[in-house]
Amino acid sequence: MIPKYTKPLYPPGPWLYWDIEAVIAMATFRAESVEKILPRGVEVLGDEVMGAVWIARYPRSTLGPYNEALIALQVYVNGEPYFYIPYIYVDNDAALAAGREVAGAPKKYAKISLTWQGRSIIGIAERAGTRIEVRVTPEYRAARELLTSLLSSEGTPLLSVRILPPVQGEGGLSDLIAWRAKVWFHEAMNDVKAWAGSANIILESGAEDNVGDLEITSVVEGFYAFFDMELGVDKILGREEIAG
Repeated sequence: MIPKYTKPLYPPGPWLYWDIEAVIAMATFRAESVEKILPRGVEVLGDEVMGAVWIARYPRSTLGPYNEALIALQVYVNGEPYFYIPYIYVDNDAALAAGREVAGAPKKYAKISLTWQGRSIIGIAERAGTRIEVRVTPEYRAARELLTSLLSSEGTPLLSVRILPPVQGEGGLSDLIAWRAKVWFHEAMNDVKAWAGSANIILESGAEDNVGDLEITSVVEGFYAFFDMELGVDKILGREEIAG
């Protein structure tokens, strides 16, 4: 019999978040650099891939307060669109464990900050030489239609790979997991509490992660936004055995 934990590290999903503060930079990436890191059965369309670099502060959530940084890339599985997450970092053990064990998000612990420098807000994540930096200069109110098309209350489809490693010659499993982020933007003066403007992204590879191998072809726009969110897992899209 497998004993139960005396107290679980994290609650079951879906996980809820309130009062998120985030900087998000939309960018295009060279498709060839993206294809190199995609799991089998996942593909991109065209020579460029739309994606986002996201650094956020989560002051209140069912996983506790924490900060997060991630890269999300638009991909397709059997013609259906998703945002694949190859790199994601947090500074909270419950969020790390829940993300890896349930959703397959490849979360790692990192030093993450969100600070103002003059008129710009800068998000930085650092781990073992890996550095992700997003600088956004808010200049005008963000368009509600654009924001809600990217992050909607209906749910933005996400994609990750969950690995159960082989042990002592026994085979493991690799699962392609579909999960979802539902977002509700805060309101201010009868509009979304979000601003847009110019943005800059820095991706530097370190000892563990080659984020710098993702080639950015253009930075489209940056956003600084406040919202609530729900994260939940939808289903397993595919499963492969890993030889022991």
